[in-house]
Parts: sequence; C-alpha cells; structure tokens
Amino acid sequence: GWEHAFDGGGTLVLNHAQIGALTEQPFIDNNITATGNVLDAAKRAGIPYLVHMSSSVVKSLACDFYTETKKAQEKLVLQSGIPACVLRPTLMYGWFDRKHLGWLARFMHKSPIFPVPGNGRYMRQPLYAGDFCNIIISAVDKPRPNTIYDISGREKVNYIDLIRAVKKASGAKAKIVRIPYG
Repeated sequence: GWEHAFDGGGTLVLNHAQIGALTEQPFIDNNITATGNVLDAAKRAGIPYLVHMSSSVVKSLACDFYTETKKAQEKLVLQSGIPACVLRPTLMYGWFDRKHLGWLARFMHKSPIFPVPGNGRYMRQPLYAGDFCNIIISAVDKPRPNTIYDISGREKVNYIDLIRAVKKASGAKAKIVRIPYG
C-alpha cells in the first residue's frame, strides 16, 4: 500500500541510504533494492522530477559495501527515466552525527592516542548538514533536471586542524600523533 503515497505527487526527494553494517546484505537491501522499488512506484505514479542524495564516494577509489552500493543506487536513479538532480555531498557534520566527525570524537574519547597519517596537511571541506538542507530545498524549489552536483563545504581546512578542532569541541583527552608514511 505504500506505493500509492506517490499518487498525485510532485517532486520526490530520495534521501535514504544504509551507511553502516557489518555485512553486505543491508547495503544491497537499502541502497539498491529499496531504491529500485521506490523508483518503480514513482514512475507508475508519474512523478515528474526527483532530487537524489548520492555521495562523493561514487567518485572515490574506495571499494566497500557503502561505496559500491551508492554507485549502483545513483546509476538506478540516472537510468530511471525520471528527470533527476543528483547531489553528491562530501564529509558532512552536524547534530546527531554518528558516522563522520561524531565517530572521530567518540574514538578520541576511547583511545589514549589519535593517529594522523603523514603530516596531516591534506585538505578537507566538511559540509554542515544545515547548509546541505538549504541546497536540497533549492533543488526542489528550482528544478534542475538531468544535473549532477558535487557538494562540499566552502571552508578549506587541513585534516590535522580539523582533528584538533574536533578534539577541542568534544573535550577528548587523546593525544594526536602523526604517523609517518611508509
């Protein structure tokens, strides 16, 4: 019966993903199978446009359950026949962050040291979740069919400086230790 929720609908905001699990199946179920089911229902209902939350990992060299199923999910969206705006956010942070900076903060609280590869001077552009919400709203309000946007935060920060800021904000006691390459 959930499929009828699309009847008479306008823009579909497709924003679901399995972001963590110990086995591959939950990623397949939620990132591929569920997306296929939603897209099929949206097509039957004549949904004219969708905004899809993809991920910057689809362009990375990473090879894990999340990355591979997000690539497949984005491909399903692009091949669905529904005009779509695809948003590929990078590292996000904000309230209730359990995966990215939140995970790093928890790690710092549990470990006496926090290893940083090399000199830590590699650029990051974290994206605040509230800013990303505004981008989603914009993509809904002003449709951009058949477009893909790579989204990152405006502020550039070296990884080690980001780690220092997370440590300070979280009150963690871990010592930040640079680990040489090789």
